[in-house]
Formats: sequence, structure tokens, C-alpha cells
Amino acid sequence: MKLCRIMVGLAVAGWGWGVPVQAQTNGLFADFSTSAGAFTVELDFIRAPRTVAHFVRLSEGAQSWMDPVNGVAQTGTWYVGSGLYRVQYEVPTPGTTNLLALQGGLREVEGDWAGGPGYGILDEVTNGLSHSNGVISMVTDGPHTGAAEFMILLTNGANYWDGRQTVFGRVSAGMAVVQALAEGAQIYGQLASPVVMTNVTIRRVGATAEMFSTDRADLPLAQTNECRVDILSSETSQYVCVKGAESETLMVHTAHLLNPQWDIYSFGFNGSTQAVDLAVPFRTTDDGWTRHFFHGSRVVYPVFSAIPLESMSGIIFAAQWGNGEVHQYWLNLVAQTGYWQNVSTTGAVVKINDCQQRTRGANCTQLNFMDQNGNVFDYVLGFDSPGDMTGRYFLSLKSQMTGESLGEEWGDCQYAAWSPGVTAKRAAATSERWVGKGTEAGPVQPKGIHFLNP
Repeated sequence: MKLCRIMVGLAVAGWGWGVPVQAQTNGLFADFSTSAGAFTVELDFIRAPRTVAHFVRLSEGAQSWMDPVNGVAQTGTWYVGSGLYRVQYEVPTPGTTNLLALQGGLREVEGDWAGGPGYGILDEVTNGLSHSNGVISMVTDGPHTGAAEFMILLTNGANYWDGRQTVFGRVSAGMAVVQALAEGAQIYGQLASPVVMTNVTIRRVGATAEMFSTDRADLPLAQTNECRVDILSSETSQYVCVKGAESETLMVHTAHLLNPQWDIYSFGFNGSTQAVDLAVPFRTTDDGWTRHFFHGSRVVYPVFSAIPLESMSGIIFAAQWGNGEVHQYWLNLVAQTGYWQNVSTTGAVVKINDCQQRTRGANCTQLNFMDQNGNVFDYVLGFDSPGDMTGRYFLSLKSQMTGESLGEEWGDCQYAAWSPGVTAKRAAATSERWVGKGTEAGPVQPKGIHFLNP
């Protein structure tokens, strides 16, 4: 089964792309210094103001973020020490010559360049800018999941990312350096010697750039979260904290302070406007630990638009695929079952099992399930504003039987609350009986963060 990508044609207005930075008299520029050369990006603060403001704040140390190694909420120059580490190809065959993009912006965690700032920001994917040679865009794996990782395009053949990732600038000087970095020795698409960024300097040239403010009220804030531990018995204690309103709460633990190996646990999101007290018991002897050291962090979101799953027993949502088909899904969130149907063609009703769901971010929701045919669906639905019931989605589809990827889709979606009842049972009864149980179903957790369900 092969999926079609939604092609969104977006025109690129003239920016004066490709003009050397020395010849430009006005603009907002980011000068990248790396261990293997320098290049400059002109930032489009007119058409991507939120993304540019966040990028500038991370570059200048004005934005708070959560350290991906030890979970500490802090400010500082995020991109100093981050890397350029991955090469994307037009076809999934690393080692060929069809280079697509150079990827970077994350920090190294346990040997992998996979550490992000601990949150996602709202996209600006409908700003009229298209993916073409030299542009820089925010890497995402679903609506509103990007924050720090970016890619720099090396070809004009990547407009299938339009409508999915926010374009927020273009390389204005040093493109040969970017190209050379992408052509370095690789191991399965990863640079054998990742390039470390030693500095990203922001330059404002001209009155308009000088007046651009990065002080925005719609950006997430990482903060320290107060906590305590109560000893309940010789073997049992409890971790106590407050889950703040419209925020994600995290607990960070290590068994040693002299040589700490930090584990970061998420208690999930609280989408309400009221704080919630939390007490999580644990056995002090688990995993052979004899000592426990904790601290807490949280990320507060001024805009919280994820689906309120905690107040719903069921959900119905529809997604339009790239070939024009509309697929509709009825999910019983309590029984973790449901069914789906291609409503464009009045196709057969297909039974769903092992449905799992979670608030993926403050502005997106993840739904993961397997149907009777062994297809595993992983949907991320994103919404721009609180109360929105129409938004965008990203779908990854694969076979549970073989593990083979069956493709990706992204486009428009809508949802509504649904109360499972007789209609659902009758519709599901018309489908074939499902005889297996999937092992692939379930949300993919971000690297380094464990999700707890106290």
C-alpha cells in the first residue's frame, strides 16, 4: 500500500535570496560559526515572526528551555554546542547523490544528537514560503512539534514539505559550506563526524529589523517545579508536586550525585486552567537503588489547544489524504477499540483494536491503533487555537506483520466528541473478525523522557 502526499503549492515571494550578506543593507541575519566553516541565514521575521522570534531567543540566550541531559530549566545560548549531524535524501537510500537537506540544531544525549529543548512551538506553515534550495525550515514530526531542530534544503525538489514545516529563512552567504558539510562521510545518513556549532550570532541591519521584537506571549516557558519526597515506610515513599495549569510536569531522578545518570519522567500534561496536586508512591528498593535524588521541572504553555482527552469517552475524527479520500475514525477511548471507514467511497467498515492516545504536546494529540488488517496508524492531530476542532494532521502508517513503512500522509483534519453506543456496535459487527493482537501499537515516546501514569 502506497500513500500519496498532499502537495501544497506555495509561491515564494522575492527576498533577494542569494545576495551576499555584505551587499544587503537591511534584514535580520543569523551568522552560524561551526567547527567546519561559517554561513549566514537571512531570517524572514515578516512572514514567520513567531518562529524567528523563538530562534533568535534560543540563539541569544533569552528563551528558557529544559536541559535534555539533566532536566534543569535554564536559559542560555541553546545552539552553542548543538550539531549538524544528519543528511536527508530525496529517496530513502543513504549514500546516493540526491542530497535533499542538512539537518541540525539538537544537542547530544548519550551519544545521539537527539536532545531538544523540552517543548514544541506553534507552527507557521501557511505563511506563503516554500521549501526550495537554500531555505531553512523547522523540523517536525507532526503539527506543532518543532522547536529547535532545523533543516537547510539543498535542492528545489522538496515542496512536499510545504504545509508541514515552517520555512523561516534562507542561506544568504556560505551555501558552499553547507553543501560541503552535507557531502561529508556518512553512516546510514548520519554524518560520521558531526559538525558542532560554536556560535550563532544575530545581526539586525536597518530600522525594521531593529524594531522587530522577540518578546512574545505565545512561547512556552521552562521553569523549576517545586517538589518534595515523603517517607511512608521503610520501603515506600512518595514524590509530591503540583501539576501546574496548562503545563507539562516532569520529575528528574538519579541514584548518584557524584556521577549522576539522570532519568527524566513526564507526568503528562494538565490542560485545565487549574493546578492539580500530585502524589506518586514508589518503592525505594526498586532497581537495586539505595539512594534517590530528585528535582522537578515544568513547561508552561500560554497557548494550550490539544484535544481534551481526559473529558472524553470517545472521539470521531476525519482526515483528508493526499489522493482526496476522506478517512473517518470512531475511537472508543475507554474500551480502546473502534472502527474506520473510507467515507469518500463508502468503503468497508474496518475494526480497530489496541487504541492508545495521549496529549503529545500542548497543541497536538497522538492517536495510535491497529486495524483488523494489521495496519498500524499513528496520527498526530494539531490545532492552532484553544477550542479549534479543525486543524492539521500527520500520519505514519506501517504493517504490524512485517514492520514495513506503508507511507506518510499529512493534511487537514477535524474532530468531535463521540459517545460510543449501538451505532458503533452495529457498524463494527459488519466487519471481519480480528484474530490477532498487535505488538506495534502505542505512541512512540520522545527519546530520554519516560511517561508515567500515576
